[in-house]
Amino acid sequence: MHSPSSAKTLLIYGSFGVQGAHKAIKHWSQVVVLEVDAFLPPSLRDQCAGVVTIPPLLQQDEGDALQQRAEDLLYSFLDDLVSIPSLLTSRRFRAACLSIDAWRIVVPYLVCLEYAKKVVEFGPFEKIIVTLGSGVSQKAFIQLAEMLGVPIDVLAMDRQKPPLMWMLKRKFQRFWVLREKKKSKTSGARLPLVSELHSNWCADARLETAVANDDDLKLWVRAPSFAEPNQSDLLKLQAEYEEWWGLWWQAFLTRNPSSDPMAPFWILQDLGQWACQKIYPRHALLFKQAHVQIGKWSPAKLLIGSMRGRQDFLWGLAAQDHGIPVVVYTVDCHIDARLCFKPDHALCDDTRQWDIAVKTSSELGFQASRVQSHRFPPGRKHERARTETGRKQILLADSYYSGVIANSSPLLSLWSYEKVIEAAKKLPEYDFLIKFHPVRERPEPRFHHSGLHHLHLWFRDQWIKQMAPPKNVKVLAPEVNLSGMLPEIDLLL
Repeated sequence: MHSPSSAKTLLIYGSFGVQGAHKAIKHWSQVVVLEVDAFLPPSLRDQCAGVVTIPPLLQQDEGDALQQRAEDLLYSFLDDLVSIPSLLTSRRFRAACLSIDAWRIVVPYLVCLEYAKKVVEFGPFEKIIVTLGSGVSQKAFIQLAEMLGVPIDVLAMDRQKPPLMWMLKRKFQRFWVLREKKKSKTSGARLPLVSELHSNWCADARLETAVANDDDLKLWVRAPSFAEPNQSDLLKLQAEYEEWWGLWWQAFLTRNPSSDPMAPFWILQDLGQWACQKIYPRHALLFKQAHVQIGKWSPAKLLIGSMRGRQDFLWGLAAQDHGIPVVVYTVDCHIDARLCFKPDHALCDDTRQWDIAVKTSSELGFQASRVQSHRFPPGRKHERARTETGRKQILLADSYYSGVIANSSPLLSLWSYEKVIEAAKKLPEYDFLIKFHPVRERPEPRFHHSGLHHLHLWFRDQWIKQMAPPKNVKVLAPEVNLSGMLPEIDLLL
């Protein structure tokens, strides 16, 4: 590796522009590379003036500090700086609207901003080249270019979708797995729709089956469904919220003057514009519907899940406005009473969420109870499960980079595949299974191309193939049911 002082170009290395980067760079000895969601080939790595990698797992203190910085920014985002009569803009309302997507906008940006500062010591640079990929924040590196006073070139993606033959193979794979699922699928139990006053409401569809299966005394009913808002009403509110946001942003800049081009609060401008276009108008109209229905039926209590930003929280807000207690059950997200929604009572079914709930409930004043989970996978039917060949099975339950947590980077999955394949080569008597995470969000610039869609999957598939995995490694489709496999697995990673 060459001396950092010889570097002239900073390359931000993302998986969606690998081929473009290799064509754009003529002399690698004059390049410093920041690996975000792809590893540079060893042959090129050895030629570079320097390589900085966002580690698959950040050091705990570093990751925790970045996570806290994100939450502090989001807390500032909720400040009541400007109000417009008849427009819902209170901290309480906007906190209930704060979805996982808000973290997806803020967290990858802060991670990239932090590592942009780290690579400065490898300069001086004459230009920055950015190739896109999961977790690559263009905004962060544009700010870096402004600070350094150098030009920046964001390369086009190598392709917008995977090759046709790969897509056809995936289509067939998905069809086959879902066909088998359909054969064994049974419809979940349903609660009766509300029909009388002062009943106990379950207002979250994800909890309905669990509640119905355990409601022998018929104490619970299903809340009414929201009606789809009128499009003209949405457009009218969108214009009003965009006007409000312009006033809020100016008030925020007045309160927080800064000439620092690397200041992290600039991401709030993107977050506010997105929320005013996509979130606040719809949630405001649904909130009014919730108020009407709660006033009509006057439920005794309300049960919802803890998933951030879902419209179910609007039932909770309306219920609390009428003095009706709200119970939140931990589903996917921990209960974030500071940033999202403060329940009257929290129900937790795992240790991590329980620890968080106990801490926040004592600080913010609500009750918390530990409950038995309805989500345990089925147990083994015999002492030790085996395949037909009697071989032991080790399963990697893969994740994906959603951009919500700062402690892990987009490189975590690639690093995990590499370790599994290394282990498989050393342990040929074991079978190793890599289970891809179910398909999720499409890559979008607003969310720094995070998510898990076909283009992400194709790149992961190519990465695994180039490592030449042995025969005792098998890759499972995203649609394969993980919980159904667990009784047959000897070790879960």
